[in-house]
Parts: sequence; structure tokens; C-alpha cells
Amino acid sequence: MIADLSGGNKNVHHEIGYLMGLNRGRGLQNENFLLVHNEAVGKPADNIGFNLAGIKQLRTKDTNTLREEVKKQISIFYGLAGE
Repeated sequence: MIADLSGGNKNVHHEIGYLMGLNRGRGLQNENFLLVHNEAVGKPADNIGFNLAGIKQLRTKDTNTLREEVKKQISIFYGLAGE
């Protein structure tokens, strides 16, 4: 799952929590989701809840950089880096 925290949408926080619960029930770590935030859209302090603040997030200031970073992280997750 790729979760965009940029707009402060609380439904996104709910969906992340649901996946975190599924992961815990299956004995998995939280490596099957990617949290992103575009600082051009909103302030991280306003958009990201305290319960997600300690989880790794991609934070950028523009959409083009965000797109490239997401592509890179997906490649790493699926073992495609370097191909």
C-alpha cells in the first residue's frame, strides 16, 4: 500500500492502521506499505498523526521528486533495483 499523508485525510490513517493490524496478526513487519508526504500540499506537523510520526516516510517538496522516490522504493521492495 502506498499511503499519501499530504492532505491530512483521516481515512488514510484508518487504512494504515487496518493494514498494521493485519500485519501484526500475520506476524509481519510494516514493510509492505509506503508512507509519503508532499510538503508542497501541507505541513507534516498538521497532516501526520503522532502514531505514524515514528514510521519511515518519504517527504519531498515537489511532486516530481516524490514520483521518482516512490519508483525507487518500489524497485527496492520488489528486488528490482539495479535491473
